[in-house]
Amino acid sequence: MRKELKFIFLLFLLSILSVNVYGAKRYWVAANDSIWNSTRNWSATSGGAFGASVPGSNDTAYFNGGSVKKDTFDINVSVKRLEISSAYTGKIIQGTKTLTIGTSGAVLSGGTFSGGSASITVSGAFTISGIAFTSTSGTFSSSANFTFSSGSFAHNNGKMKFTASNTITGSTSLYQLEFAPAATSAYSIASGTTLTVNNTLTFSGSNTIDLNTGTINAKGDISITNSAFGTSGGTATININGTATQTMTGTTTNGWGKLPNVTINKSSDTLKLVNFISIGGTWTYTAGIINAGTSTVHFANTLTIIGSHTLYNITFTASSARTYTISSGTTVTANGTVSISGTANITINTGTINAKGNITSSNTATGGGGNATIVINGTSNQTFTGSGTAGQGHFPKITIDKGPSDGTLTLASVITADGDWIYTKGIVSSGTSTVVLYGTGNLDGQESGSSEMMSFYSLAFATNTRTLTGNLDVNNNLTIGNGATLSAGSNSIYCGGRWGNTGGTWTYGTSTVIFDGNTYKQIVRTSGGVPATETFYNLSFNRSGASQTLANIVTVNNVLTLTKGHVKTTSTNYLLLIDGATVSGGSDSAYVHGPVRKTGDDAFVFPLGDTTLADTAYHPLGISAPGVNTDQFEATYFALAQIYGDSLVDTLNSISTCEYWILDRKLGSSTPIVSVGWNKNSCNVDNYEDLRLAQWNGIKWLDLGAASITVSDHKGGVNALTPISFGLNPVPIVIGNKKSPEPYAILLPEINGGYHIVYNGKLLFKFDETYNESGKLYYNIYDDYSRLVASSSFVSATALHPATVQQGDNRYLLNLLDCTITLNGNLGNGFYLLEVINDKNEKRYLLLKHIKTIQTECANDVLPN
Repeated sequence: MRKELKFIFLLFLLSILSVNVYGAKRYWVAANDSIWNSTRNWSATSGGAFGASVPGSNDTAYFNGGSVKKDTFDINVSVKRLEISSAYTGKIIQGTKTLTIGTSGAVLSGGTFSGGSASITVSGAFTISGIAFTSTSGTFSSSANFTFSSGSFAHNNGKMKFTASNTITGSTSLYQLEFAPAATSAYSIASGTTLTVNNTLTFSGSNTIDLNTGTINAKGDISITNSAFGTSGGTATININGTATQTMTGTTTNGWGKLPNVTINKSSDTLKLVNFISIGGTWTYTAGIINAGTSTVHFANTLTIIGSHTLYNITFTASSARTYTISSGTTVTANGTVSISGTANITINTGTINAKGNITSSNTATGGGGNATIVINGTSNQTFTGSGTAGQGHFPKITIDKGPSDGTLTLASVITADGDWIYTKGIVSSGTSTVVLYGTGNLDGQESGSSEMMSFYSLAFATNTRTLTGNLDVNNNLTIGNGATLSAGSNSIYCGGRWGNTGGTWTYGTSTVIFDGNTYKQIVRTSGGVPATETFYNLSFNRSGASQTLANIVTVNNVLTLTKGHVKTTSTNYLLLIDGATVSGGSDSAYVHGPVRKTGDDAFVFPLGDTTLADTAYHPLGISAPGVNTDQFEATYFALAQIYGDSLVDTLNSISTCEYWILDRKLGSSTPIVSVGWNKNSCNVDNYEDLRLAQWNGIKWLDLGAASITVSDHKGGVNALTPISFGLNPVPIVIGNKKSPEPYAILLPEINGGYHIVYNGKLLFKFDETYNESGKLYYNIYDDYSRLVASSSFVSATALHPATVQQGDNRYLLNLLDCTITLNGNLGNGFYLLEVINDKNEKRYLLLKHIKTIQTECANDVLPN
């Protein structure tokens, strides 16, 4: 018996414990309209006798038709679960008392619930399925799923507040709606569900909010105080469509409180934007007036922007790669600043951004950019500031379109852009900025319909192909990087600084490159890290008091124009003009210091000078046309005393001691006639009428004669009379003075190194040796191959030839143009040896150089003047 009693007692204790842990079920059984807090109204069983305890925080309260009388809260109600079945047709009145429903939630299927002014807090799933439910005018807080499937829901001008991840199902009209998660939360508005918020929509707290799927119709203001940076914002849509003035107030920090998709579709009145509004989804403008104030719309995720409208500040940012698409035909106008930021690639595609204010980048990613267009068209001063590092913070296409009275666009720092860069009009100040262009696109730096250009400071082409569709002006350095192609077409490029082609491709077309700066700079081309030839079609120098130095071979295919400035070359980094290329200009202020090469069969003037000279710097050297178009010559001028030797032929009196030229035949066998431009610094040459050109033959200075001489204010030119002769080495050339020749050459017993110049056949000589009274002299003339070309024996071996005319005592005149004395007509230009023999068989010799400048043939006894 005792054992049985003990067992029964244990069962009783377990039943008590079970009630405490799992809670009790309490059923509303009031006989009349009554209050919550009365044991007369509650039963432990459905439809049972009253007297059970009032439901508490661990209990479930049931309204299932056991009584349909009204229940009025007279205390703050807290239950674990609330169920109202369809059998209940009564009314529950909240009044001023709070209602707290625990984790088991509520299912409300019948009767009426009349909310009061106190809070309703639900921790479990809350389902409205048939009840006429009026919410509190205070705050309805839910941390679990909320479902409205049937019945009715009246917001009572209260707030619906969701505090944790949940799913919201069923289209509902709310007064205020707040998302205020206590931890990172993802809310899901079920597909097809639309929540209409007639007053304020609020996002608060410090935890990430992701709002997914359905729609919120925001008829009133939107307040974002959420301070989480978050990553998404979600896929739900906030549809701003109130008919009165609405205000969307963002956070105080850019990037906080990201919203999901946002659509602005106001049929009337204005939407005001305030502070920082961060968007994680699609931003769509359909209708309505937007007053952006000084707000910032911050686009934070991969998204699409749809519909043309005006904002103030626009920011694009990303911590992982993002692509933004401005839909085709959409133009977003930013009256404030357009900026890109973050650490990941930002790509902006398709439509247009009209930037009325500043444009800036702090983005540190090395990719992105896109094919959208930023049109810079503000009506006051604007600044375009890059990231500061080449290749970081890519902008998409750029168009500059500012009116003449719309202030100045100032470029600052290092700006990286993809695609087209088009200048239409406006004042641009490039400062000391650098623009780096990536991707394939056009570059037009010339005002549409005008010759006006914008000026870049430094400009670099980084990748792909850039095609010029207008002229280009770069005040400082222009760089074509490895892997990049610059295609110039027929446009002009003005470069004020260094031309650097570091492994890129320069497609010059029929363009003209003009170097027009005022500081010392270089022209550099490398391929694989070593110097390579750079080719220009037209190349022009118009530099103010500064030199341009070649760091490699530079080739000109058409015209080299020298207007102002010096070009410095070296034996390995020279300037080369191909066959048919010409030079325009050349002066004391515009010339080449160093070697210049010319290929072709054109007469050519090498525009040479020396930067160590002041106002007497220009000393050109010209050559007559070579015989073959593949012949190549190189010329260099030196403002120095020649170092080759002092030995002169006997027709030269002196040569310059402070300057000389070098002419080198690089290819071919032509022997052109040279000319040089002389200047007052040609020291030791002071008799202008007796100027001559001379070349060094390795032993002495040979006389090239002077076919013509020009003199003007201590400057002029000398054209040689005879062609230059080449050996194995380059030929030094100087200006000299001729020696006044003796009227009659003196014959010597032996041949020496000197020679006597004979002009146009008129050979005068003396024969001082004695001979018999017969007075007979004989002579032979040999060419420089020791061949006999003329002789007195051709007429008579015993009589003096008629062409030898005795002038008295021992002076004689011999006409070398008399065809009767020669084997093959009169003697032409060249070196000859005269041998004279008297009747004692004594021989005397004269080495002569015959220079013929007339076309007379077979003059016989009549010598030309």
